[in-house]
Amino acid sequence: MDDPSPVYVLRGVSGLVFGRTFAIDQPMTVGRLPVCDITIQEATLSRCHVRLSPTAEGMLVQDLGSTNGTYVNGQRVSQWIARVGDELRLDCIRFLIERPLSRALPTASSRLAAPH
Repeated sequence: MDDPSPVYVLRGVSGLVFGRTFAIDQPMTVGRLPVCDITIQEATLSRCHVRLSPTAEGMLVQDLGSTNGTYVNGQRVSQWIARVGDELRLDCIRFLIERPLSRALPTASSRLAAPH
């Protein structure tokens, strides 16, 4: 039987994502467009900013030509294998990469609006 747990969890530590978690159990895109798997209405994010793919080695982070860049532990990357404990930054939005604590991990809504 397959383990239904996500492979990785992004825990938001700043901005609109602060305190929210996002399960990454398959390749997912993050950006402002509604077609992205995780949509964050933050003006500094590109429409389709980054693709995140879980692998056996870690989470593959692929910048999708974003204007403001994708950073892992403060280093700008175009493609990188991030590991548990690393910080992923998409301009002013920051996440910590974690493993899920249990199979019944609650996930935040993947659609976040900008504050009014």
